[in-house]
Amino acid sequence: MFGPLPASRSHRTAAAAVNRTRTTLRGTSGGAGQTPGFEFRSEHVAVGCGSVSLCQQLVQITASAGDEVIFGWRSFELYPPLVQVAGATAIQVPLTDHTFDLDAMLPQSRRTRLIFVCNPNNPTSTVVARMPDRFIAGSADILIAIDEAYAEYIREPCCPTAWSWSAPQNVVVLRTFSKPMAGGLRIGYAVGHPS
Repeated sequence: MFGPLPASRSHRTAAAAVNRTRTTLRGTSGGAGQTPGFEFRSEHVAVGCGSVSLCQQLVQITASAGDEVIFGWRSFELYPPLVQVAGATAIQVPLTDHTFDLDAMLPQSRRTRLIFVCNPNNPTSTVVARMPDRFIAGSADILIAIDEAYAEYIREPCCPTAWSWSAPQNVVVLRTFSKPMAGGLRIGYAVGHPS
């Protein structure tokens, strides 16, 4: 409706004037990408219209009628309707001290297909500093989506993001350029195992 802020528009214009290399979300010149603590190749990346569309795709490819999707609550407001549209059941796990209780989020049913961990959480801003091994091991057959749409707002050095640990095969990390740096561009990306 209002478009990008004037400062954002001028930054994009200036960057476009000097950037003559072919850079993609899959790495510079189409090669492998590297983020601190995590290397990935192009087959590890999916791109969407913001991270919301990627959340929707994850729900649609993992869950349908009779399946369950787990997430902490209160959290990102679109998780419940995305699950509902897929015909799956939303399992909303209450927060403890305004943050995720990962032990309570461990699957209690064989019908669980997907777990969302919004980190930092929206709207509480709390951070899960590290996924405990028991959480990952207890969910080995379930896709875990670490939704880091607001990761650029983490300021404490004690609160790393998923890039700082080696993610197992069943973990996908969601990020977006639409929050702090894109000035209104809706570009999200998911990084995970190709399978």
